[in-house]
Amino acid sequence: MMTPENLYPFYMLLCRYYEGQMCNIEYDDFHSLILSLMKEDAASEKSIAMALEMLGDVDAAQFKQYRYAFNRLFVGPGRLTAAPYESSYLNPFGIVMQEETMAVRRSYLAQGLKLKKQNIEPDDHMALELEFLLKMIERGNIEAYNSFLENHLFKWVQPHAERIINNTDDSVCLSMAQLMTAIFSIAENNIGEKK
Repeated sequence: MMTPENLYPFYMLLCRYYEGQMCNIEYDDFHSLILSLMKEDAASEKSIAMALEMLGDVDAAQFKQYRYAFNRLFVGPGRLTAAPYESSYLNPFGIVMQEETMAVRRSYLAQGLKLKKQNIEPDDHMALELEFLLKMIERGNIEAYNSFLENHLFKWVQPHAERIINNTDDSVCLSMAQLMTAIFSIAENNIGEKK
């Protein structure tokens, strides 16, 4: 069984991806990062290994182009084709900064966490939700980690990944969607095994 600690480096990668940090690194640094992740224990899981292999096959030209697909999917301008906000999937009208966002905020506050940019940046952005998981793992608060997964991320990760897959042919974005699906599937199976 994969522990949250085993999944930590992959949550970190996804978090940095959704923060847009990977748009600002050089190809060689990206490739080295993927190679180092291939050595992690969780990389022995077939679904994670497949996604990492796809990322490892990305060449420098593809990596350079991925920034454009990333912006079309998650940043803008224009309508986001795979909005990285929980409320975009759970709110009946797909509107952010509504009850769904406030529920995420209450989860953060219950653990003593508050956003620096509260009311400026929606609390339910994927990067922030991943950051919360990382904090809970660091604190050893697996109960809060599991609860947040069940009450939030498990409810919208799959439809979010499907929107990515349906709205791009970019190899980096597709590989990251596959990696995200693999990680959360493993996390969901782990929680199910404990019940």
